[in-house]
Amino acid sequence: MRIRSILKDYPEVLFDVSEVGDFFRVELTAASVKNENLPETQKHIIENMLKNFKVTYDEPADITGRTRETIRVHVNKLKEMGIIKRFGPDKGGHRHVTLHENREQD
Repeated sequence: MRIRSILKDYPEVLFDVSEVGDFFRVELTAASVKNENLPETQKHIIENMLKNFKVTYDEPADITGRTRETIRVHVNKLKEMGIIKRFGPDKGGHRHVTLHENREQD
C-alpha cells in the first residue's frame, strides 16, 4: 500500500486502514510523547507541535504562561536532543517532532 511506504519515514504518525463498503478509510493520529523526563514546558511544546506543525513561539507561550524567549530556549534544547527537527527555509519552513527510537536520550 502506497500510504504505508510514505508513512515509513514518519514513525511518530500512527495510522489505521479500514474498509467501508466499496471504499477504504485511513485514520492518521500523532503518537504521544513518551519521555517522562521532559519538563512540562517542553511537553506542552511537543503536544502543540503534534497538533499543528506550523505552531509559532507565541502559541505555547500563551498556553504555558511563559515568555516567547523561554519557549525559544526550550525549542532549541529539544532540537539539541533530536526531538525536534527543522524542515524547509527559515521563512516558510516548519519544525517536526521526531519520536524515533534512535534519537538521543537523557
